[in-house]
Amino acid sequence: MNILKKLRQLIKSKSQDHTPQTSEPVIVPEVVSETDSEDDYLHPITSRIMQWLDKHQWKYEHRKPSDDKRVHHLVLGFAMPENDRDDWLCVIRVNESNQLITMFGISEDSIPEKHYAPVLVAIAKANINIGYGNLELDIDDGEFRAKISLDAEFTKLTDKSLECYIQAVSNLMSVIDDINKTIKQGDPPISFNALIEQNKKRNQNNQDDDEEDGFFMPTRQAQ
Repeated sequence: MNILKKLRQLIKSKSQDHTPQTSEPVIVPEVVSETDSEDDYLHPITSRIMQWLDKHQWKYEHRKPSDDKRVHHLVLGFAMPENDRDDWLCVIRVNESNQLITMFGISEDSIPEKHYAPVLVAIAKANINIGYGNLELDIDDGEFRAKISLDAEFTKLTDKSLECYIQAVSNLMSVIDDINKTIKQGDPPISFNALIEQNKKRNQNNQDDDEEDGFFMPTRQAQ
């Protein structure tokens, strides 16, 4: 994941004012355009995504593979002034060899080590309710990111599908924003064990409330 650590710095040094579009995109046939380069056949998936980005006139950087692994990275930053959301970096990693695509949303701010415990607990809770994609924290450097993956071998990369994928990453970044704000405004950080104990007490209180309300609680005894 070293490439992501390097790319994350781009959002701090490059100002970009493009935001994800929410309007219904136009689906167009996947044809070769006159602007395609002669070597597009070497990285057809990356070229297809670049066509879509160019259609939106979004600024991005294409990081070509430095070895023979055929892994490309498309890097673009999103400025989110509305709703007081933080800016974030989007990295689209395309492995042309196995046709796997991973879209990362990377938070502008790293998580300090003292906040690892509450953030990891928040991530675990959030991932249970996330139907597609997930959140993750790199404990080596505090990088907080969202991630979705897809297999281009079995997925048609239309404008509409790419629009949905980038919007899914943007929605996950909203969850990251909420976690960041909660951590920054919350109580002083406590240990992981203390958080687990707090959660156990909270669950026990919820069970007690359910019993008082007359809800059925399953037991080992036959009913």
